[in-house]
Amino acid sequence: MKSILLLALISVLGIGYLFQPENALDQPTTDTKSESVDFLPFNVPGSENEYSLEVALSPEAQRTGLSYRESLADNTGMLFIFNELDNHGIWMKDMNFNLDILWVDENKQIVYLKQAVTPESFPDIFTPNKPAKYVIEMSSGFISNENLQVGDKLVF
Repeated sequence: MKSILLLALISVLGIGYLFQPENALDQPTTDTKSESVDFLPFNVPGSENEYSLEVALSPEAQRTGLSYRESLADNTGMLFIFNELDNHGIWMKDMNFNLDILWVDENKQIVYLKQAVTPESFPDIFTPNKPAKYVIEMSSGFISNENLQVGDKLVF
C-alpha cells in the first residue's frame, strides 16, 4: 500500500514537471534566500573612483548575468569567474540597458574590450581575441570614462 502511494506521488510530480512552460528553466529564480550575493571591491589603478562587482557565483547566475534587470547601480558591475582561460562568449539576451564588457586574463590584465553593447545586438555573441579567465560587465561609458585600454591591469 505504501509503495503504491509513493509511486502515485512520484507520478504526479513527474507529470507536473512535464507540463511546465517550455522556457521555465531559462527564467531567473526569484528566491534570493537560497543564494547569497557576494561583492568584491574593484579599482582601476590611477583612478579615484571606487567600484563594486557582484560575483556571479552559480552556473544559473552566470547564465542569467544582468538579464531582466532594469538598470545597474552607479559604480557597480558584475564579475564572471571561469575555471579555465578561454574565449568566453557574452550575449545580451533579455538585457534592458547597454554594457561595456571587459575580458581579463589570470593576471587581471585586460585582453579585450567591447564598448556600448546594446540589447538589440542579441543574438550576437561577443568573444575576445585572446583567452580570458574573467569577464566584467559595467554600465556603458565605463571604459571611456576610465580611459581603459587592452593591457591595463585591474585590481579586484
